[in-house]
Amino acid sequence: MKHGYVNRVVEWPYSSFHNFVKAGIYQQDWGIAEEMLLSIPE
Repeated sequence: MKHGYVNRVVEWPYSSFHNFVKAGIYQQDWGIAEEMLLSIPE
C-alpha cells in the first residue's frame, strides 16, 4: 500500500497480514473503511 501497488493490504499476496488473518488476529476485511458521511450542525 505504501508504494501504491495495491489499494488494500489484502490485495498484496506477500504481506504478513495473511498470517494474522490465519491466526485469527484480524478479519479479512480489516483496514477497509466504509465512506463516512459527516453532518455539521448549522
